[in-house]
Amino acid sequence: MPGSAVATLSIFIEPMCRAAGKTGTIARRLIEEVRLASTPNARPWERDYSIEQTLVLAETPELRIIDLTLAPGECVPWHLHPDNDDLFICLRGTFEIRELKPDRTTAMRPLDRHNVVKRTPHTAVNVSPEDCQFLIVQGPGKYDFIRLAKLDS
Repeated sequence: MPGSAVATLSIFIEPMCRAAGKTGTIARRLIEEVRLASTPNARPWERDYSIEQTLVLAETPELRIIDLTLAPGECVPWHLHPDNDDLFICLRGTFEIRELKPDRTTAMRPLDRHNVVKRTPHTAVNVSPEDCQFLIVQGPGKYDFIRLAKLDS
């Protein structure tokens, strides 16, 4: 569906941009914005935020394992996943997982595990003076990152 919507949109946008004397670059940028808005956000670190390190260790359509490192003060923005859980496993350092509904903060230390169930708003925050590293096992389920920018502060 998203691909057909983008193709349909390009049929209208490109001639309108040409008629207005705008370059094809503007049309391509508008079409790309529509494509991004209509596609599940499977790799949010590529467009929504950046952290010290993100490394995908394994990935299938239903399950993914990511190794993340947060520098002091860094965080993954508030977000939720409509169709999959996040299982956090702390490897080194310390960090906090903050959740809403219910409101909860979980301090993570090496070898601690914590599961955030699907549809729960959450963030991971490095509140320590050192880097922290953790694994996230995402799944089962289709992956999508829904950013909750109103909660970022």
